[in-house]
Amino acid sequence: MIFDLDVGGQNYSNMQATLRQPYGTDYKTEPIEAERPTGSYNGNWSHNQFRDAAEDYYRSAIGSRGSMISIGPDSGVVMENNLFEFSKTYQIDIP
Repeated sequence: MIFDLDVGGQNYSNMQATLRQPYGTDYKTEPIEAERPTGSYNGNWSHNQFRDAAEDYYRSAIGSRGSMISIGPDSGVVMENNLFEFSKTYQIDIP
């Protein structure tokens, strides 16, 4: 996932974080893993809030409500290195 981060009026563009659905887990009910982002921002972080936003972004693209790939029940799908591009905005509290 590549995104821009705005903190205190400062923009940090091209931040990156890897998202993954662990192999063999149920995409409808199991959480999405999100790594801590890398890039030019290295300040305080609220990882749980970021992970929740990243999971919402992922599920907006892939799954039963996915706008990019819609996956129905009992689908056995393995995907790697996929790239989707669409805009969404989230606000998280950074301590």
